[in-house]
Amino acid sequence: MIMDLLEHGHLLTASELAQAAQEARHFAELSQQEAARRLGVAQATLAQAESAPKRSLQALRTRMVAELSAGMEVSGPYFVVKRRGMSLRDGDYFR
Repeated sequence: MIMDLLEHGHLLTASELAQAAQEARHFAELSQQEAARRLGVAQATLAQAESAPKRSLQALRTRMVAELSAGMEVSGPYFVVKRRGMSLRDGDYFR
């Protein structure tokens, strides 16, 4: 589960953030309709935030993780900029 990774802080892709948002809703034991009402958005918008990571709904996803999970905090967005063809080693993200 993505939420398990977040205990120690990790950079997430848009797809992983969408999965974390869905996991946060499940953790809160809320249906999509209940979570949408609580967050003040339409159920269809919330469903897209969970299932369509290419859509620009990062703000809603970060709110879902922050507000529906137990004590998680989301900072971002983060993007890794590197030279083409260059691979990153562990720790390179934070230098």
